[in-house]
Amino acid sequence: SQRRLATRLAMAFWKLFNRPAVIKLINQLNEVTELGDQDDIPYWRHVIQYCIDGNLQSVLDEAWHLTWEQHSWAKRDALDAIAARCVDEIAASVEPRPSRVHGRFYEATSATRVEQKEVRLRTVLALRFGHASSDEGVISQDAVRSAFNSPFRPFVLASTSVGQEGLDFHPWCHRLVHWNLPGNPVDLEQREGRVHRYKGHAVRRNVANSQGDDALAQWRSGACLWTLVFDLASARARANGDSDLVPYWIADGLSKVQRCVPLLPYTSEVAGFRRLKRQLAAYRVVFGQPRQEELVTLLERADIDVDELRHWAIDLMP
Repeated sequence: SQRRLATRLAMAFWKLFNRPAVIKLINQLNEVTELGDQDDIPYWRHVIQYCIDGNLQSVLDEAWHLTWEQHSWAKRDALDAIAARCVDEIAASVEPRPSRVHGRFYEATSATRVEQKEVRLRTVLALRFGHASSDEGVISQDAVRSAFNSPFRPFVLASTSVGQEGLDFHPWCHRLVHWNLPGNPVDLEQREGRVHRYKGHAVRRNVANSQGDDALAQWRSGACLWTLVFDLASARARANGDSDLVPYWIADGLSKVQRCVPLLPYTSEVAGFRRLKRQLAAYRVVFGQPRQEELVTLLERADIDVDELRHWAIDLMP
């Protein structure tokens, strides 16, 4: 059973590294190498060096910790069945899913006529969110989400209203680009909540930086290093009297959930984003109160500084 699962995961990487686009990328990364003449080095050695440089073993350890915790929390199934589901999920996120997108180009052929030209492009390392077509059939929306939640690029989420509710993109992403401005502070919170969740990417980076050395010193073969890291961080948080959100939802450190809002100078979006941030501060003040919209409107009209509004916010931490 273990051999079958290992083969399943190995085949996923075999398919990834044998895609023409991936071969081209890895060969370009290894143009300057210490292995000797470039023409004499087989491709498989480039792949091994690439995996060593990126510490693929540690990446898989971290991915396995997240996946195992997701599938084993109920402890209703046998360990072999849980392991099989974990391998299937990781392998599905590793395997490339080529798809096609349609690009439309418009050209003015006269003062009153515009012609449209459609170009079909085959993609390998990128997918739009939604149901996409591929050489192997239709790729479901859940499959696209699973592919994004892999320990490989991209690590940036470009979000519209489509991806703002009920979707988790936090395991390997803490940078969010707002494709357009949301219409209200609730939608802004919903969008950013996709990458600000339990054991998110930024949280794990901060916990690893603060507890990594101690965890490595105490680690013993066969134990899960990431479980030990969070156990140490949790013990420190309890000793400091921190809330139960620390360290699983909140962890101090250099890594933060990053928000990027592209704004063109002198456009209405500049003032709109300033107004939206003020509304967000007011929304957090009235969260959990009845008739929230009226309270937000009242605070928006009042001459109150945003920093002062934050002091009024209701603290719902356990």
